[in-house]
Amino acid sequence: MADVDKLFEKGSEAFNKKNWDYAIEIFKSICTMDPNHVKSRQALRMTAIHRCNTTGFPGKMSSSLKGGAAQAQISMAKAPDKKISLAQEYLCNDPMHVAVRVALGNALKDGNFTDGAITEFEHVLQNDGNHKIAMKALGDLHHQKGDTKKAIEYYSKVQQIDPTDREVTSGLKNLLALNTIKVGNMENRKDFRDSLKDKEGSSRAEQDKHGMKTGAEVDEEISRLNAQVAADPTNPVMAKTLKKMAEMQKKKKDYDAAVATLERAKALDPADGTIKMKIGDIKVEKLDIKVAAAKAAANGDVNDPAFKAAYTERVKFWVEECLRRTKDHPTDMTLKYELGRAYFAAGMIDPAVGEFQHTIKDPKRKIDSMTYLGRCFNQKKIYDLAATQFTNALALAPTTDWEMSLRYYLADSYKSMGKIEDAKGEYKKIMNIDISYKDVSKKLEELG
Repeated sequence: MADVDKLFEKGSEAFNKKNWDYAIEIFKSICTMDPNHVKSRQALRMTAIHRCNTTGFPGKMSSSLKGGAAQAQISMAKAPDKKISLAQEYLCNDPMHVAVRVALGNALKDGNFTDGAITEFEHVLQNDGNHKIAMKALGDLHHQKGDTKKAIEYYSKVQQIDPTDREVTSGLKNLLALNTIKVGNMENRKDFRDSLKDKEGSSRAEQDKHGMKTGAEVDEEISRLNAQVAADPTNPVMAKTLKKMAEMQKKKKDYDAAVATLERAKALDPADGTIKMKIGDIKVEKLDIKVAAAKAAANGDVNDPAFKAAYTERVKFWVEECLRRTKDHPTDMTLKYELGRAYFAAGMIDPAVGEFQHTIKDPKRKIDSMTYLGRCFNQKKIYDLAATQFTNALALAPTTDWEMSLRYYLADSYKSMGKIEDAKGEYKKIMNIDISYKDVSKKLEELG
C-alpha cells in the first residue's frame, strides 16, 4: 500500500508539472496493480482529458470508428483482466468515449472489482447523465455492497428513464420494502433481510455460474440437457430440465428456440404457472429488441412510423400478457401493479386508475401507486386530485430522487391549476437540491 501511495504522489507531481504522458503511465500502472484504487482511476481519466485538450487527440480519424474497433477487441477478449487492460489503454487516448467506458465498467464488475466498477460507471454518467446501463449497474453494485440508499437512488433514476424495465422495478420494490421495514422497526425485519439476502445471493451465484460459460460451453450444455429429455421425453420431471435448457437458449438470444422449449415444458407440466410467465418474458424481451432497433434506425425519432408501430406492438402485447397473468393470479398485487403500468403506457388511463387504486393498499407499492395515480389524474386533467396524490406520496418519499420527481409532477399540477406561486415554490425546492434537474430552471424562468 505504501508503494502505491508513493506512486500516486509521483503521478500527482507529474500532473502538476503537466507531464501528462508520465502521469498517465503512473496512474495506469496503479490501476493495473489495484483495479479498485478509486483515486487513481479518477486521476487517470482527468489526466487523459487534459492531454486530449492539449494535443487535440483524437484527431482526423473518427473517434467513433476507433472506438468501434476497440469495442470489438474488448468483446472478443475472454478474461476480465484482458478486457480491463484493452479498455484502459484505449481510454487513455479517448477518455470521453462512453461505450468503451461502459465496457471497462462491465469488465471490472465481471472481475469483482466493485469499487473500480462503480468509479467507471460514475465517469460514464459524467459524460451522459441519462445513461441507463450505467445507472442500472451502479444500482446493482451498491446493492451488492449493502448500500441500500444509493441502490434505491440509482434504481429510481432508471425507472424514471424506462418505466418498463421489470428487473429494476422488482429490485426497487424489494429495496423499498426493506427500507420500510427498517423505518418502521418491524419485528420480522431480520428474517426478511436474511431471506432477501439469501435470494439475492443465490441469484447472483446462478448468474455468475452462467456468466462464466463460453458460447461453446452453452451449446454443449444445451446438447446435454436435450439428451436428458430425449431419454425420457414424456416424464413430467423433464419439465424442469427443459426450463434450464430454455434459459441457456435465451442466453444465446435464440428466443424462438427458448419459447419452443418452454412450450414443451408446459405440455409436460401444465400446472407450473411460471412457465407461461417465462414465455411472456422472452416474447417481450424480443419485442424490446425490435423497438430498440427501430429507434436506432430512426435516429431516435419517436415519431417515425416504423418505431411507433414497433412500440405499439410491444405495448399491446404487454397489456395482454399482464391481463393473462392477473387472471391466473387475481390477488397478486405486483401483477396488478404491472398491469396498471401497462395500461398507463398504452394510454388506457381509466383502467390504469382502477389497478392503482387497488395496489395503493399494498405497503410495498403505496408510493409507486400514488405517483402513478397522480400522473393518471394529470392526464385526465383532474389536477386537484393529482396534486393530492403527489402531496401524499411526498410524505413517504424515501430518497431525494423520489422527492424531486414528486415535486416536479406536483409543480406541473399546480401550474395547470393556475396556482403559479405554488408551482414556483415546488420548482425552487427542487433547485435547492439539484439545480440541473430536468428542465426545472427553464420552467421556473417561464413562470416569471
